[in-house]
Amino acid sequence: LISAFGDRRPPHRLYLQLFKMAHDKESTDIFIARARALLARLPRGDLSEKVELDMVYGLLNDRIRRQVRREEVTTFAGLLRRAREIEDATAPIVPPVAHRRAM
Repeated sequence: LISAFGDRRPPHRLYLQLFKMAHDKESTDIFIARARALLARLPRGDLSEKVELDMVYGLLNDRIRRQVRREEVTTFAGLLRRAREIEDATAPIVPPVAHRRAM
C-alpha cells in the first residue's frame, strides 16, 4: 500500500518542505509532530535520530532554543518534555471568567 499510495516526493523536496516550516506561535508539541511526520516520509535509515533532532531543534522558536541547550536533549521525548516545561512556565495566566445566568 505504501508503494502504491505513499508519498512519492523525492527526499530533497521533503527537506525543502521541512526547512520552510517555521515554529511561531503554534504549540511545540504540534510543531514537532508535524516535523516528525514529514521526516517519517523519508526512506528508512536515511537520517539518524540525532540528525533529525538537530534539524528540528534548529527550526524551533527562539524562545524555546534560548532556554534549552541542544546538548541537554538526546531524544524527541526529552525535547518535548523541556519545551512543555518552558511553555507552561511562560504561559500567560488568564483569570477565570465568571459565568452569568441568563434571565
